[in-house]
Amino acid sequence: MKASIKFLQAFNGDSILVTFSNKKGELKNILIDGGTGPTYVDKRKAGSLKKELESIKEAKQNIDLLIITHIDDDHIGGILKFFEDTKFDKSFVKKVWFNSGRLISKHFNTPIFEERDESIQILRGLETSVLQGEKLEDILNELNIWDLRLIKSGFSDNVDNCKIHVLSPDEDGLSRLNQKWEREKPSLETSGKETDYNIPINELLIKDSFIQDTAIPNGSSISLLLEIEEIKLLLLGDSFPDVVSNAIKENFKVTEENKLKVDLLKISHHASKGNTSNNLLKLISCKNFVVSTNSLKHGLPDKVTLGRIIKNSTSPKIFFNYDIAKKVFPLEEDFNTFNFTTEYLNNKGLAF
Repeated sequence: MKASIKFLQAFNGDSILVTFSNKKGELKNILIDGGTGPTYVDKRKAGSLKKELESIKEAKQNIDLLIITHIDDDHIGGILKFFEDTKFDKSFVKKVWFNSGRLISKHFNTPIFEERDESIQILRGLETSVLQGEKLEDILNELNIWDLRLIKSGFSDNVDNCKIHVLSPDEDGLSRLNQKWEREKPSLETSGKETDYNIPINELLIKDSFIQDTAIPNGSSISLLLEIEEIKLLLLGDSFPDVVSNAIKENFKVTEENKLKVDLLKISHHASKGNTSNNLLKLISCKNFVVSTNSLKHGLPDKVTLGRIIKNSTSPKIFFNYDIAKKVFPLEEDFNTFNFTTEYLNNKGLAF
């Protein structure tokens, strides 16, 4: 195994752990997002994120890079809970990428509105009932682990032998967030949205009309291409497809005839239909696609999104980090008409 990638059970969110060997045979870890708060601790029990972090620490490994893709609760909630946990030594976290409100304001040379980061607070001292609200960015500074560069399209860096290419956000996505600061708050409500699961893929594709997502926080989401030697992992956060398309065309000279070949693609925004376009899929050659959601909120994944993937790919395999494949694909005719397979990851990583 040169690399493995694990999609933690993060409720309706994302939390992704990439582990790989460097040239000395040492294991390195990149953590991308932390899902919702209960991904770390759920009803006083350790959630999937806390268990993973504990086992990394016990193995005397580090989180060599923590990437917070954007400020929505289903990506940052578990990270906030981790930093609230004063009993957990944070010294094994070596570096953090986080585009905070202050960092974005500084980039655009606009006034810094303190209330932006008030909503991203850590309540430390929960076990002593002495609550102390602190901004996440203050704690990252205090720990001296925050890489203060703004992370945006065109930026690249290395963690040992892993090359990281940033595909989004672009200037426009960051500027829109800077002008109108929004954060999707946690909600206990389940989705009332009607799903498209009982409609055949064929029918969905005939009627398909793509309308891109316009949510401001999603437009600020960090998406990445990771290269670990010959292994390529495309992790799209909640990004917009036109921004990713532009980035891969510009940086990798990709066309429909000269596609970007990747070993795995994490579908943007839990496979919402506004975040994966046919135009983007025509630029990518991939067999393994991952949906990260428990399907209990917002009616995601959208089956039409998966239909677009199936139409534009050769014998794709769609992995789910929750056991929802039969719910999403209840119709036998979909499997008779199209050549694709599904698999439940069942808390296991994918090795490459």
